[in-house]
Amino acid sequence: MGVLRFYLLGLRQHRVAAGPFLRACLLVVDGRAAAGVERTPLLRRILLGCCGTLLGLLLPYAVVTAVLAVRGDLERMVSHFAQLGQFSPIFEFTALSIDQIVALTFVTLCALIGSIHFLRKSHNDNIRTRQFYFFFLIIDGLTFAYLCVQPSQYEALLGILIVNTSPVIGHLWALTRTKWTNGLFLVATTLAVLLVAYNLMRSFIH
Repeated sequence: MGVLRFYLLGLRQHRVAAGPFLRACLLVVDGRAAAGVERTPLLRRILLGCCGTLLGLLLPYAVVTAVLAVRGDLERMVSHFAQLGQFSPIFEFTALSIDQIVALTFVTLCALIGSIHFLRKSHNDNIRTRQFYFFFLIIDGLTFAYLCVQPSQYEALLGILIVNTSPVIGHLWALTRTKWTNGLFLVATTLAVLLVAYNLMRSFIH
């Protein structure tokens, strides 16, 4: 196998035309040296990130499943996944109160304003920053879409929206110095404080 690998690499180094067959052979023998498809450091980071994400998602379930298997109580894991497939009526916005709609509208507006600014100015950021912020935007969009389909999950999904919207709108506040953005910052901060104060007062009253 080593001889074949060096032979194929020698063909590439001597500028022999790398047709589909030679590319396939290089991929089989040594994927790192495949003509024209070398893995770049960025690609390695992406693959490692995906593997790490999958491992992070699966590891808690693997540990809990092992513990439940030792206890002989695997039915709890089965019921957990069965509950994930249960959906309440879709687009049932009547389940939301006026207070919840106001809070959701505020967070959504902040996400839209921050997203538009980032998409217009993202060329000024480095690659790693753009990767993080594109991730925030994707999670924001998917969460909002799911919230529209399942409004009954408002309590859980609003927190996800807030966590992902905060750095997006913070990108706008931190990198702009115009009169419009300064005024918008004051308005948004005032509205946020009022919403928090109102919700705290309601929680104490009830």
